[in-house]
Amino acid sequence: MPLFEFIKTSRKSEQPLVLTGFDIQLQNPLFDGAWLKDKVMAGRLAEAEQKLSGYSAGTDLAAYRQEKKQLIQVYKDALKSLKTEANEAHLKLLYPDNPKLTTLLERSLNDRIRVAEEYVEISIESTLGMESGDYTPFLKSMEWRDQAMLDNLMWLATEVYPTEKFIVWGHNDHIRKAQTEVMGSPYPVALMGEQLSDEMKKYSYVLGLYPASGKTADNMGNVHDVLPAEPGSMESILSAAGAPYTFIDLRYRNHESGNSWMFEPRFAYSWGMIPESFVPRDQYDGILLIDNVKPPEYIRSSASSKSSAPAED
Repeated sequence: MPLFEFIKTSRKSEQPLVLTGFDIQLQNPLFDGAWLKDKVMAGRLAEAEQKLSGYSAGTDLAAYRQEKKQLIQVYKDALKSLKTEANEAHLKLLYPDNPKLTTLLERSLNDRIRVAEEYVEISIESTLGMESGDYTPFLKSMEWRDQAMLDNLMWLATEVYPTEKFIVWGHNDHIRKAQTEVMGSPYPVALMGEQLSDEMKKYSYVLGLYPASGKTADNMGNVHDVLPAEPGSMESILSAAGAPYTFIDLRYRNHESGNSWMFEPRFAYSWGMIPESFVPRDQYDGILLIDNVKPPEYIRSSASSKSSAPAED
């Protein structure tokens, strides 16, 4: 919470912390079109978002393929409406402190077109595959999504905010350095952090975030207990500090007496409940352990408020 308070208070400072996003996952409709001056177009966009979200989470591949072209056209029309002089003036009036908003919205709409063209069908095939016990399409969907996230992140870092420092906040699986080397992971594919170029890895510091106890929630808002730390696990070692928050650096440590656990396979829980094993120093530059965590209260956008499922945190 202090971080989000700082984001708000820093907006008027000389060094504001700007919150933006890079994920393409269509878990819930997000575009409500309020930033479009053309309200008819805004309504069409909001309706298309509802449909695209529904298809993405569903299994009716034939129905989607029948409506796919029309949905893509809505996003193309919204893109044209966004770039009109009238809409430029509308955005400046609504958001005078965000001169990059048109650029970001243009990227977002183009992302939606890519998602509609490729990812929704991959997502449907993933759901169908999981129902029949075939996880190959699901892993394909994970790779597609993480490549798209990496593309967006690199675009933000090199074109939109080329001189800024970044805090990239995502699940451990998405940001760590060598996801394919993690034993026991349900996602044994190269995700965003592993796909990062060697040049960008050199300028990054990857921080793993782990709970020791409490309750967490999945992307659908279902609450789960954090499992008790196993003796000898990464969580139990860090918990020995007896502090509510424990940070330890891995990147600048040499292998010496007392820290061999950093350099050898070690048991840990992903999301506080999925057993894994990995070499901590090969995956992270540092670890932050929170002794007791609480599930988040999910924030819904106006476009997703009609949906029964919460938005991704």
